[in-house]
Amino acid sequence: MEHYYPQNPMSESGLEKMDVDHLNSFGNLCLISHSKNSRLSNFSPKAKADHYRSGAIDSIKQHLMTRVEQWDKESIDNHYKAMKTELETKLTQQSLNQVAQIQV
Repeated sequence: MEHYYPQNPMSESGLEKMDVDHLNSFGNLCLISHSKNSRLSNFSPKAKADHYRSGAIDSIKQHLMTRVEQWDKESIDNHYKAMKTELETKLTQQSLNQVAQIQV
């Protein structure tokens, strides 16, 4: 599990530590390989995005996160809302499809 905004930002990044609620929000988390997570864990979001763009993307969610220029609390909140809406929409559609199949 990758914290896109780092848990312990490197001092040279100029980033401040972020509050725990935003840091551990679904909007700031994505699944990536263990080796990438270990290698880049404390890098800034911009440094991570630059690195990820040069190689394979581990997840669609991660790809969407790398497209945001300024990753901050507002970005985390916006990404959380967008992902929540997407998941709820897909789950609702799936549930309706299952009900329709049962009624046939």
